[in-house]
Amino acid sequence: MSVTFSTLKSQIQNTAENDDSEFTDAIPDFIGRSERRLSRDLDHPELTSHLDATLAVGDPFLTKPSNVLLTKNLYVFNDSSIIKLLLKTEEFVADYWPTRTSTGVPKYYANYGGSEYIIAPAPSSTNRAEIAVVVQPATLSTANQTNFFTNKCFDALFYACMIEATCFMKDYSTTPLWEQKYVTAIQSLQNEGRRTRRDDEKFPASPAGPNTLLGGP
Repeated sequence: MSVTFSTLKSQIQNTAENDDSEFTDAIPDFIGRSERRLSRDLDHPELTSHLDATLAVGDPFLTKPSNVLLTKNLYVFNDSSIIKLLLKTEEFVADYWPTRTSTGVPKYYANYGGSEYIIAPAPSSTNRAEIAVVVQPATLSTANQTNFFTNKCFDALFYACMIEATCFMKDYSTTPLWEQKYVTAIQSLQNEGRRTRRDDEKFPASPAGPNTLLGGP
C-alpha cells in the first residue's frame, strides 16, 4: 500500500479522532520523528544509495555525503580493478599509516568525525570512488508527498506516528498497542530485507564475508 503525506495526515487525525488545531499542527512533527525512528530501526537494502566521489592525490580525507546515517562500503577504482577498502578505527589507521600524506594504494578507511573519512594510504593517483551509504530519505511534507517509507513500509510509518500522537494526547493506555504493532511491522520488514540478501536460497548473505546473519523463514 502506498500513500501520500496528505493522506497520512488525514489517517492519523481520523484514527485519533482529534480535530483540535494544536493536534493538527503537530502532525508533521509526528511524521518527522517517525521517519527518523524508522531510519534508525530499519535495515533494508532499498535504503542504500551508491554515490560517486573522487580521491585526490596525497589527500587522506574524503568528505562524507550529506544526510549519511551509516556507511556500508567504500570502493576505489584503481586502473581496471576495484578495491574494497576495509573499515577500521581511526586509531588503527593512525598506527598503520602515521604519515598521512605519504601515498600508496588505498587499503583502509575510518570515520573521521561526523563529516569525513580518513583513507590509508593516501592515494598516489586520482581515483574515482564509490560510497555505499544509508541516507535519511527526503522528509515528507506538503511539497514532498512520498518517499521510501510511504511507498514501501506505510504500516510501520503509520504505527510510529500513532505512538507519537497518543503520547502527545497523553493517551498512554493505548500507546503500548501501537508500539506492539510497530515492532511487528519492523520485524516483518527486517525479514524482507534478509530474504532480499539470500545468496543460496537458504541463508541471508553477509556483505562482510562469512555468513554472520541469523537465518530466517
